[in-house]
Amino acid sequence: MPPALRLPCVLEEFQCESELDACRVRLKGDFLFHCHIEEHMMAGLAGLVRARQYIWITDAIARQLAIDLPYDDDLNSCPSVNLLRCERPGRPTPPPGEPDHPQDSPRQQASPLTPGGLAGMAGMPGMPASAIDVSQLASKGIWELLPCHAPLLPVHGAVLHTGKVLLFAGSGNDELYTTGLRSAVWDYSNGEWVSPFTPVDFFCAGQSFLADGRLLVAGGTKEYDINGHGFIGLESAYAFDPIPEQWVRLQSMTAGGRWYPTLVTLGDGRVFTVSGGPGQAEIYSTMTGWTALPPQGGWPLFPHLFLLQDGRLFFTGGNVFANLIGILPGILNPTTNAFTNVGLPAGFDQNHRDHCASILLPPAQDQRVMILGGETRRLTRSTSLI
Repeated sequence: MPPALRLPCVLEEFQCESELDACRVRLKGDFLFHCHIEEHMMAGLAGLVRARQYIWITDAIARQLAIDLPYDDDLNSCPSVNLLRCERPGRPTPPPGEPDHPQDSPRQQASPLTPGGLAGMAGMPGMPASAIDVSQLASKGIWELLPCHAPLLPVHGAVLHTGKVLLFAGSGNDELYTTGLRSAVWDYSNGEWVSPFTPVDFFCAGQSFLADGRLLVAGGTKEYDINGHGFIGLESAYAFDPIPEQWVRLQSMTAGGRWYPTLVTLGDGRVFTVSGGPGQAEIYSTMTGWTALPPQGGWPLFPHLFLLQDGRLFFTGGNVFANLIGILPGILNPTTNAFTNVGLPAGFDQNHRDHCASILLPPAQDQRVMILGGETRRLTRSTSLI
């Protein structure tokens, strides 16, 4: 996709050193295209794509320009194409000897809540007409296959206060996969994707919301595991601002780089950060930045922490890469750094909780946590309530 506009020189230079009074606007550019192998195959078919581009500008610079900028005001937008417009209500029963469920093409995978979906699913092989009860959708829900692909392979996700969904990913376990450094903001109400610049490798970072609605993301991958010396985490911290939909650099952590840290927002809006490398926790405040706490060792990577009603933090025992070392659940006082183990239910399997899941059950006032599954070498299906 080309940029919406080739910027005039004065405007292009301004993007590198914008002023404090600059505002961020979105431009649009419509491009006509056609695809054909030979001229006679084109048959007059063409398409229109719209590029969107964010720029910084001031009123003074706008007055200098010899052109009118094509501002994107969302008016007269191109309508979304119905990708299921050719969907048929059903397929005939396959002849004997052929598979009953042939591999569907993307066009044949009808979304049950879009045209050709709900009505057409009754005719799909192996699915009875009563498979979906529309009257139960509000209480039971239903999976829907979207007609579009995400522009990245999501690793981290967060619902922003704007109602949009932020997805971002790092390079994965491949230092050459630089194209994996991507972010995307999904407006599910209209299907629009915006892809802001992703500044660092957020692979194995931690995240938690600040009180102002920005998402704090700290740590990530600075150096890959070379010759068995282990990964080295990033010291940097960023906030994703949902309004301009951009990453903003914050003060770096003081205790050092972190790889697989845990971040959890405290009751006063500060963010507690622990694990990932340094043997001490630290707290981030939008007023004072990072403050390191007294040294405290023994934390596994990515410990599962939940804020309790009294301001303390509950460690469920969930973690990554801490096989068979028996780190028991307990309660941490972030003010005094004191940690106290808690009583565990019968049959609690702590030694196989690597890569498990931990959930604070509703209602949150009951203060009950469920821990499910885990382990990479001997999987466990045990589930416990604490």
